[in-house]
Parts: sequence; structure tokens; C-alpha cells
Amino acid sequence: MGIRNQRGYSLISMMVAMVLLSVGVLALMRTTSEIVEGYGTTSIRTAALSIARGYLEELRTRDPATLVTEPAVTVNDSGVADVNGNFSRSVTVTSPQGNLRQVVVTVNFPRAAQPIELVTLVYVSAP
Repeated sequence: MGIRNQRGYSLISMMVAMVLLSVGVLALMRTTSEIVEGYGTTSIRTAALSIARGYLEELRTRDPATLVTEPAVTVNDSGVADVNGNFSRSVTVTSPQGNLRQVVVTVNFPRAAQPIELVTLVYVSAP
């Protein structure tokens, strides 16, 4: 009975199997890390959008004649001013025509490709 007649796996076939298994495991690990990173980015964007919406609603409750541009303020996840916060919120008020005011709330956040911007138009009635 020679070596060629023996049944089973050769060393080369085992090495090929190990390489294929390693490539599969590495691909799975990379995919998992990208999913986790994507979830983190989505979570931060959702928080930034919530901050922008909340502040825009607060601005809508004010007298339109008193709305002015506000410089950037560092805020926390709840939109409350906090020097240690991860978000930066600013407001820009412009007058495109007559009594019409355009209000833009901008929220910047970490790892942002672009900030969150919400825009609304407000009519200022004549005194």
C-alpha cells in the first residue's frame, strides 16, 4: 500500500482550506465593523436632527420680529448648551423679501460629511 492509495486530506488541501476560511472570517469581520460604524454615524445624525428640530420649534414659538442670527453654541445630545457637548448649533436669519424671514438652524457634529440644516420661512406682520 503506497502513499498515493491512502485516503484523507493532504497537507496542501488543508492549507488551502485554512486560507479560504481566513479570508472568509476577515471579510465577515470587516463587514461587521462597517455595520457598527454605520450604526454609530446614523445614531449621531439622528441626535443632530432631533436637536435641530427641537430648536426650530422653539424659535417658532417666539415673536417673529425678535428672531435674529445667533452664533454657534456647543450643545449636548439634548440640545442644552454644554461646553463639553459634541454638537454645535447656530441660527441664521435673513430677509429674502419684505416681511418674510428665512430661518436656518444648522447643527454640526463629529464625523459629519455635512451638517444638518433645517429651513423655515416666517412671516413678520406689520406693526
